[in-house]
Amino acid sequence: MPITVINTGENIMDVAIREYGHIQGIYSLIKANGLSYSAEAAPGYELDLPVHDFSQLPKLNLLNISRKQDVKITVQPNQNIFDLAIQQYGSISGLFFIVKSNALKPTEFLKAGAELITNEQAINKPVVDFFKAKQKPAHGSNLVVDSEPVLTGIGYMAIEIDFIVS
Repeated sequence: MPITVINTGENIMDVAIREYGHIQGIYSLIKANGLSYSAEAAPGYELDLPVHDFSQLPKLNLLNISRKQDVKITVQPNQNIFDLAIQQYGSISGLFFIVKSNALKPTEFLKAGAELITNEQAINKPVVDFFKAKQKPAHGSNLVVDSEPVLTGIGYMAIEIDFIVS
């Protein structure tokens, strides 16, 4: 299998785009090298480079997307980066644009109220329009945890307290 070397300042997404010309290559790199999306590799680290042809896929990568005006968005409570990608771009592929534009890791926890930079480039416009009309986060969760749950059942009972032996 061919190999490639990570250059100074590159991450796994950069290598995928450089080697495959498409962000889809990140999946191949991660799988072939036993890495995670948030893996950080030092310059000079060698990666196995599976042979794939992404020429049949639509050209969707960080190098050739036509950048429209940058837009700041505010993270809502309970939103994660995947929610924002779907809400702002209409596709999970938008995750890579958010990650790159904001120097984030794909699995990074987002604080409510944080401002992130995106752009107006929709990948799937009907999905983006749907979420704009709904005016709520993509996941739509309103779960709020105020206190610890009260555990009940035989495994949580204490003799003579809530388990009475007669």
